[in-house]
Amino acid sequence: MQAQVSITGLDFLLICLGGGLGSILRAVMIARFAPSVSVAGATLVINLSGSFLIGLALAVSFAPSPVLGGMGLVLVTTGVLGGFTTVSGFALQVLDMARAGRKGRAGALACGTLVGCVLVAFAGLHLGRIFLGGV
Repeated sequence: MQAQVSITGLDFLLICLGGGLGSILRAVMIARFAPSVSVAGATLVINLSGSFLIGLALAVSFAPSPVLGGMGLVLVTTGVLGGFTTVSGFALQVLDMARAGRKGRAGALACGTLVGCVLVAFAGLHLGRIFLGGV
């Protein structure tokens, strides 16, 4: 049985504002770090750090006295961190590398991002539970 999801007008507004903020943060990070590590490298750092923070936010929502729950969790994870991280930008960079003949590098970026993001999200969740005394 699937859970019913209901989004009110206020929820929608909060997600939009959070997503806008996250997208601005991503643009600033890419502008700041791309000259020294490339756009693909900056995107990898953004996706890894955003995934870690999503795991941490989930841990905060599981804490015995959760500070973040309900729409606050959706605002932070779906809104801000959803706007901050980018699957589409990552996919474009992988395709560009492969098209330019750098297939090994494209495969490494694809695997590194996918595996890395899941691992750091788990690390964020685990560390958050340790420090916050969550389940």
